[in-house]
Amino acid sequence: MSAEEAATYPAVLFFAQAARRVQHSFRLSPADAPAVLCICQLVDGRPLALELAAGWLRVYDCAEIVREIVRSLEFLATELHDVPPRQRSVHITWQHTWALLTPAMQRALAALALFRGPSSWRPRWPWPRHRWWIWPRCWMPR
Repeated sequence: MSAEEAATYPAVLFFAQAARRVQHSFRLSPADAPAVLCICQLVDGRPLALELAAGWLRVYDCAEIVREIVRSLEFLATELHDVPPRQRSVHITWQHTWALLTPAMQRALAALALFRGPSSWRPRWPWPRHRWWIWPRCWMPR
């Protein structure tokens, strides 16, 4: 896929915008486009994760960022003090959001974690009344 085609995806545009805040000269090049697409896919287009990944452009190139994310999502973190504490890593954000769930919702979400691949709510969702709460909070892809 060309850089021009990649730039039509909202997540790629978001990453590029975040990257320019870190590295003013950043432009989505044909060489970087595959890695940027991969970053976007690895983090499922989540804005905080894209922002944290782009922050690493101070140290790594896009391909290296991909390798680090593949190795561990813990890589998506920052030590910048101007970032609210709960937004300094994807892991901390997940912990914070998990703590907001009721025990029943935590059990429901944990049960869903057992399934791989696409899923519909009907056959696998044991507590449909909780579905409305988890979905809008980005715990599940739409």
